Amino acid sequence: MKKLLFTLSLVLTIWGLSSQNAFASHMAGSDMEFKCLGKDTYQIVLRVYRDCTGIPINASPQITFTPQAPCTQGTKSVTMTRTLVRPVRFMCAGMKNICEGGSFPFGMEENRFEVTVIFNNLWSGGLDSTCCWIRVTYQECCRNGNITNIPGSNFYIDAELNRCVTPCNSSPQISNYPVAVVCAGQGFWFNNGILDTLDYDSISYELADPLGSTNSPTGWLNGFSKEKPFNFAVRIVNLSKYLVNEKKEFILSKQLIRSGTSI
Repeated sequence: MKKLLFTLSLVLTIWGLSSQNAFASHMAGSDMEFKCLGKDTYQIVLRVYRDCTGIPINASPQITFTPQAPCTQGTKSVTMTRTLVRPVRFMCAGMKNICEGGSFPFGMEENRFEVTVIFNNLWSGGLDSTCCWIRVTYQECCRNGNITNIPGSNFYIDAELNRCVTPCNSSPQISNYPVAVVCAGQGFWFNNGILDTLDYDSISYELADPLGSTNSPTGWLNGFSKEKPFNFAVRIVNLSKYLVNEKKEFILSKQLIRSGTSI
């Protein structure tokens, strides 16, 4: 089994169907992938999700490459090219949102950016042998004001890749939209659809604090934390086990799992 050779920090925003006030901030979520095309050559794909009630997105964003210790070579930045803009169609009962000319006062727009980077060109003469781990970062102003569990801040995402591995390695691929609407009276399940069809690496997950910049958590509001939703789901699972083992309630336990762990 191969070792997973990079980490990826994602911001995930789950939206409910509601008509909240619009805010000027617009950054709702993002994810990043990279594909190794050869030694020290990577195609970077960045997807940014914009709240269509907010301001327009930066159409020519920059991403930054920072070699990690013990490497002492400096940070470099490149400009990405936007290759796709489209509304995220996730509404209930066939409704259309404002991103696609609908009347519902909410909507998300996917913006896809790409760039191919050759490290030997980015750093004159290339990187030396101590420069294995490279942190890739993207940062813009500002987080969406409709997000109520964290304070307002810059939007930030990062990933790390190991260029010293032979053969070179690519990131997992994200096959589902990281945006969801919960429809009244319907069950809800969320799955990012993380796959690795290139290197077939093992994939693991961990809860993380949202960041406003490198190694700078935004903090939380109203008693929320990265563990709070997880602890709630654990209590639901334990209750379901109790219903099966002690009360022999097989149907109710399944319904509980389907609803409670999906909130």
